[in-house]
Amino acid sequence: EDTCTLIKRGMKILKLKFGKYLKEYFEIIVENFKSVMMGSYLYAIEVATRIFTGEEEYKILIEDAIKKISPILQEKIEQNFDVMQESTITEDYYGLLFAMAKYNPKGLIKINFEKDLQLAMKLLPIAPKKTTKVITYFLESLLLSCSLST
Repeated sequence: EDTCTLIKRGMKILKLKFGKYLKEYFEIIVENFKSVMMGSYLYAIEVATRIFTGEEEYKILIEDAIKKISPILQEKIEQNFDVMQESTITEDYYGLLFAMAKYNPKGLIKINFEKDLQLAMKLLPIAPKKTTKVITYFLESLLLSCSLST
């Protein structure tokens, strides 16, 4: 967790100069996420989404990382719904999706986020306030980007 925090801070400071390490960093995140689901991994991708959204080659790396992490987390939420509705990892995941909706809404289509919408509708009425807030921000941002593109 501490290492991840240090790298995220480095990414924020170096900005695009960190780009040459992004592919390798995401490979490590995805591999580690399979065995240890830490919110820091999701937040690292969220930070990258904010920093690298203007660069096409990096957008593809971000979308690919989310495509690989999403099914793992979606399955975990479905299997352990009672536990996951309370989990900060669920909050962190929807925070990442909120960043995607805000900074790269077209990228959401590429990551097949329909399952995330279905889970959001299940979670909204029962999740803790912080998680509900993040899911609401995600949905609002999604609706805003849809209304701006029509």
